[in-house]
Formats: sequence, structure tokens, C-alpha cells
Amino acid sequence: MPLSSFTPAEIELTERRRLEQPLLLLVWLSTATFSFVEGNMFYVLSCTLAVGVNFIAVRRHKEVFVSKILVNIGVLLSAGLVLLEFRIGDQSSLIPFGHFMVLMQLCKLFEKKRNRDYMQLLMLSFVQMIITAMLSLELWFALVLMVYLVLLSYVTMILTIKRGLDRAAKTKLTSESGPLAPKRVAWNVIRRWPGRAIFNMTSRVLIPALIVGILAFLLIPRVSKGLMQILGDTGLFLTQDTSMKLGGDKDLYASPRLMMRVKIFRNDKPTPAPCPELTYLRGNILASYADSQWNSVSLNTHPYAYNLPPLDAALRSKLIYHEIKPVRLAAMKPVGPYPTVVVNAGDADIGVSVDGNFSVIGRYDNEVKQPYSTGSFSRPLQPNQREYMKKLEFDPRQFCTPQQQITLPQAAGKRIDDLAEKWTKDLLEKRDANPDQLDDINLKIARRIAQKLRESYPYSLDLSESDPTRDGVEDFLFHLKKGHCEYFAAALGVMCCRLGVPARIATGFVLNEYDPDEQQYMVRGKDAHAWCEIYHPQKGWVLVDPTPGNDRIESMKENWWDKVKNFWAKMQFMWATKVVSYDSDTQRDIGDQTAKQCFAIWSEFLGFCRNIWDSFLKLLMEGVVDQALLDFFWWFSVCAGMAAIWLLVRRMHRVRKMQSDPAYIASLRKLPSLQKLLITMGRSGYPKSKMQTLREYMTAAAEKFSLPADILEKICDLQNRWRWGSKSPTHAELQEVQEHCKFLSEQLKGISKHSTIYNAASRDGH
Repeated sequence: MPLSSFTPAEIELTERRRLEQPLLLLVWLSTATFSFVEGNMFYVLSCTLAVGVNFIAVRRHKEVFVSKILVNIGVLLSAGLVLLEFRIGDQSSLIPFGHFMVLMQLCKLFEKKRNRDYMQLLMLSFVQMIITAMLSLELWFALVLMVYLVLLSYVTMILTIKRGLDRAAKTKLTSESGPLAPKRVAWNVIRRWPGRAIFNMTSRVLIPALIVGILAFLLIPRVSKGLMQILGDTGLFLTQDTSMKLGGDKDLYASPRLMMRVKIFRNDKPTPAPCPELTYLRGNILASYADSQWNSVSLNTHPYAYNLPPLDAALRSKLIYHEIKPVRLAAMKPVGPYPTVVVNAGDADIGVSVDGNFSVIGRYDNEVKQPYSTGSFSRPLQPNQREYMKKLEFDPRQFCTPQQQITLPQAAGKRIDDLAEKWTKDLLEKRDANPDQLDDINLKIARRIAQKLRESYPYSLDLSESDPTRDGVEDFLFHLKKGHCEYFAAALGVMCCRLGVPARIATGFVLNEYDPDEQQYMVRGKDAHAWCEIYHPQKGWVLVDPTPGNDRIESMKENWWDKVKNFWAKMQFMWATKVVSYDSDTQRDIGDQTAKQCFAIWSEFLGFCRNIWDSFLKLLMEGVVDQALLDFFWWFSVCAGMAAIWLLVRRMHRVRKMQSDPAYIASLRKLPSLQKLLITMGRSGYPKSKMQTLREYMTAAAEKFSLPADILEKICDLQNRWRWGSKSPTHAELQEVQEHCKFLSEQLKGISKHSTIYNAASRDGH
């Protein structure tokens, strides 16, 4: 593989390193981003290695390249590989095309590069980022894209300047006898690289681009289907599945993502939950356990809403209403407290089946994305409320025994049974001796087991030591000995059913965060919860929560890493809800709100002008100055004073800058004294032609007026160095030039005066 180096003149003249370093970073950013989005680490490593080799070579003023034939063969092989992917692959057509872009850039990196090749690399990386933008809606990609666009603007400007400098080095100047040497051109043109100018121009380019992007965003809405993938963090089990698997996620954290807002009404007045049971919002009911997983059970009944018996005035007056507002893109199944007997959901048809599950009928595809409300009874149930509920419920033991709900390995079942019997031995004996108290004792058994679980096992989201080869409940009780609410609820449900207590699992959310100002609960991802429900014929399904409450709240306290993850989750959620999900409905809402605000501002402005006009007329007609006119003059004086102060400070800054920086005296890089000298020469009868260079004019003027050629040559060199080489003269040089020009002007005036006297004498003699 050839390795060429460059002469110092070429390095200084072409500025290869200044261009190639950011260009290589641009290429790596585009290829690595695409590879990360695709999840292909091979391309990440390949492009990193190729860019790294070229970067080291550039730092040492060298270039790594192979024969042009090998590069062309690589391009043909890349095209063949992509065609093969299109032919036999089952992936998106953008993926093979992105692979082709990556391979093309890898080939171009090892080609002998000229300006045309730099331009090709620039275009290939830009196309690569466009492909990646079509594949990813993630927030992190949006941030990378912003960095890429800034870098792209910078590299484009450097490449434009470099191409101009390359052309200048080959141009023959008409004012010189021949082409300048490369070193001299580099000294005059490149020595002071316009870094500040490039930075300023980059900002000028990016600001209009940002404005155009915002306008395009507002004018062109997107479709928000399938966006939940970008919201898929490792937050707590958001109760959307119809099952609950133990031993899945190893590292969970309390997600701060807002899921819904809940406002509770009692007698049409907002209030905190009147009883603890109404803070639990059920989403799914799970009634069978096997293979470490709780599942829902079909009860051979209609899965959707059934005909609820009518509520009389007395029952309806006692209802507690939950007004539930899911946030945008939450994609939740409906949730509500138990027992819910009324659901109001607008044009969405939400019902409650006989097993207590909520169902959505219609175009919402079993998800609800609009506000709805539920009406439920407060606990404890009144006699008339219990009679009403008996018409809706059924005894689960009519379908199967509690023991038939649970399937466990024999060894695991034996250990779990022994532990449950050990904890409730006295209650089991009492139940056997008093069969007429069966249901009351079953409830006591469940509460005893829940108490033992809270006392014996700590709450934890760290499940790194769990063993998926064991049964989930067995692993929790005898090996892991810690867990989150799913483990506690699953263990209580399994142990109760094994002891003949009818139990089931409910998953949903628990209301914790109450905002007294808004009088509503803020429900977040960390509020997802699981608990048990025990059936009692006289009380219905009784909520029993075995999870240690204090430990659960303590576990939600954030360390610094959790704060970082939660901040990123908030930003990602905001990106998804505010940007990615921008659709025609949101566009219409923004337009309506903007129009209303503009109309309100305009109305206020017209009212203000009308008041000022009335006050002015009152002043003219009655000589009375009211408060509105005083306020107007006060604000006018303040604004005028601030404007005057700003103009004064700006003027003082300019004067100070002129006094401290000699180069600022002539902003157009023209020597004032030289301009006066040229005017004097023109008045003396020899004006400068537009076709003459300054050097040609000075040489001719020295011969015509018999002026010292060395002084004119020195003045000309200083002006050219300042005008074309950006080499500002010092204060001493400016004073010296001023003295020389003054001396030459006096000589010209003397010559002009002598010529005038001579001409007058000639006319008199004639």
C-alpha cells in the first residue's frame, strides 16, 4: 500500500490537514451512526479502522492510497454484494443501499484524493445520513444529526476556500512578470487562515437552515403510528401484556415518564381518594399460574361489555368518579378502580367484562388515547351496593378449584406448600374446625401470608441474581429472597391458591403523587404495580397488597445514575410526543392557538392605542392628563433612554477600538495618506487609469514627475501587502507612510506651481 508525503509548500498551500481532519470525522460519523442504527458492529469497526488509519496519516502529512484499479474493483464488489442482498435478503431496501454507501466511502478513503474526491466523500456521507434518518426516530440520532450538520457546513466552507486557493496558485497575475512561487502565494494568501470568518459564515448558514427546518416541521405533519418503539425504555412493566412473567428483566428502574393524570370527584367536587382501594387502578386480571408466568383465563363469557343493571338515584349519588387523561403516545389499555360500574369514554366504547377486565371496542385497537371517566363504589360497600354487585360477579370456584389454577414443579410445589402451611398453621386448623367460617378465615390466611412476605423479604429492582431455570416463585422465596411487586403478588397468589384460598393477580397503577394545586394525581411509569385480590362472597374481591410500601417508596429514590437515566427518558419522551408524533391534529391545534393568541395580542394593542388616543384628545380638549397618558409617556421615556444609552455605548466602543487598533483606521485596507497622494497626482495632470495596477501607475508617475522611485515602491509594497496579503501595517509604518506621502505631495505642488508660472510667462511673452 503506497504511502505518499507532501512537501512543506504543498502542505502550506493546499491546507490538506485542515480539510481532511474534519472530513474524516464527518465520514466516520455518518457510517458509524448508520451501523449503530442497524446494529451491525462489523461496519462500525471497519469504518473506525479505515478512518483511524487515514487520520494518523493526515496528522503526519502523509496520504495512504492504493491503485485506482483496486479501488474500482472494490466499488464493483460492493455493488455486487448489495445486489445480492436485494436478491436474497428479506430486509428493508434501505439497509442494503446503506451498506453500499458505507462500502463506497471505505473505498474512497484509500484512493489518491483530490478536490473531486473530497466532494464525493462529502456527498456520500450526506446520502448516508439521509438513509439513517429514514430508519431512526430516536432522540440520540437527532442530536448526532445536529452535530453532523454543523460539521458539514464547516467542511463545505473549508473545501470551497481550498479549491479557490488551488486555482489561485495556478493563475498568472497580469501585474507580474510571471506566476508567483508557491511559497509566496501561500505567504500572501494562506498565512492567516480565515477561521473567524468561517465560524461566522457557518452560523449564518445554520440559522437560516434552522428556520427553514422549523417551518418545514410546522407545515408538514407526520404520521405517529409505530412510535412506541422509541419509548421502549427499561421502565417498570407497564401492564399492557395479558400475562406477567417472572425472571425476565434483570435490571429495572423507576421510570419518571408521565402516563396519565387522574382527578377524583365526589359529589362533583375534586378530592383525594376517599379510601385506599380507590388509589389502585386495575388494568389486567390474571388467574392462572404456570412456567413462572401468571396468565388471564377465558371464562367462556362474552369478552366485552355486558348489560349493566340500571343504577337507581341512591346508588348513582354514591358513585366516586375517576377522570383519567392518558398522555399522548402512552398507548395504554384502560384502567380503573374496583368495582367500576360506569364508564364514560366519548366515542370510544369501553366496557368491563365479568372477570373485571376492561375492554375497548372499535377503532382504538384495545388501547385508549383519549380522556375517559369511571364511576365506582367506595369501600366498604353499603348493603345496597353489595346487592348490586352480586348481580355482576360470580364465584370463581364454580369454574375450577383454587389448586387447579396453579401448576408447579413437584419439588417447588412441596417447598412452597411447606412454607405457606408453616406461616398459617393455626389458621388452617381453625378453618378445618369451623367450615362455616371458611371465607372469613381464607381472607385472614391471605393477609397473614402478605404480612409474612412484607416482614421477611425486602423490595428490590435488582434481579441480577435470579435464576431463570427455577420456578419464579420458588426462586424468589428460597434463593433470591428479594424482588419487586410482581414477585410479592405472584408469591401471595400461588401460596393462597395452593392452600385453597381463591385468589387472582391484578396489574395496573397505584396513585401516589397528588398535586394539591391541580387537585389531581400524576401517574408515572414508576407507579406501575401488581397486587392480589381474594374472593369473599359477602365482600366481593378484596384487595390485599403484599408489597412492602416503605421499601417500595425508598427504592424509588434516585441516585445520580438514575437521575441521568430519568433525564434522558424525559427528553426522549418529550422528543417523541412533541416532535415525532406531530400530526395534522397537532398542527391544527397549534394553528388555532397561535391564531387566538395573535388575535388577543392585536385586540390588546388596538385597545391600548384607542385608550392613548382618547387620553390625547382629552388632553387637547380639557387639558387633563389621565393615568393612561402618563403610563404611555413613562414607557416611551424608558424605551427612548435605553435606545440612547445603547447608541452611546456603541459609539464609545467604536471610538475605543479605533484608538487602540491602528488596523481599524482604514476598514477597507486603504492607506488614507496614499489616497490623498493619488488625488494630488490626478490634479497635477496625471490621473490613474482603471486598467493600470498600482505598481504600474507609481512607476509611470515617478518618471513623469521625477519623484523618488524607492519611496513610491515602498509605499506600493505596503499597500499591496495590506490589501492582498492581509498584513496590517504597524503604527510606526503608518506614520512613516504619512510623512512620505506628505513630502511627495509638497513636491507635486511645487512642480505644479512652477509649471503654472512658466505657462503664464510664456503666454505674456507671446
